[in-house]
Amino acid sequence: MATREVNNSLDVIRYEGEDLFRTVVGRNDVERRLAQPRGTTDFSRVGEQLQTLVEEFENSPQGRRAREIVNEINIRDLTASSLTEIGSQIFKNGINGCSLTVFYVFCKELMKRCWNAGVNLVRNIYIWTTDFIFDTICPWVADNGGWGKVLGMIAGALGLIALVGLFLFLL
Repeated sequence: MATREVNNSLDVIRYEGEDLFRTVVGRNDVERRLAQPRGTTDFSRVGEQLQTLVEEFENSPQGRRAREIVNEINIRDLTASSLTEIGSQIFKNGINGCSLTVFYVFCKELMKRCWNAGVNLVRNIYIWTTDFIFDTICPWVADNGGWGKVLGMIAGALGLIALVGLFLFLL
């Protein structure tokens, strides 16, 4: 029975992780891969707060640098393995608010570039990204109390404006 509870909990965390990514990408019309779980966290509110943070990051020098890096990639060479390698490098020193934001923004910019270039990889990148979120990020989130707690720790301890300042300092 404990395994079932852990799996259900991980399913909720996976759903919430995908929902946060969908909010960042702005693609709420994409079909959901998991059923809507019940929860107490208002992820719409969290997503709105994070979207504001993402927009501030995207307009920062670091956000512009992320777009430059995306533009240097030969998008026709992208595979699930290459996206996993990129994600592994982003998180090689651990998962934190900065690395999460960079990863989500990077994948969003990659999807936008493919869409604008007419390269039929947007769906694949979405699937590869959510697979990486499910396999790498969600277990860490589960071990650290769930998305509500993780995002609450980040936002509560630093505040949104201080978190942007931290991004600018660390990057």
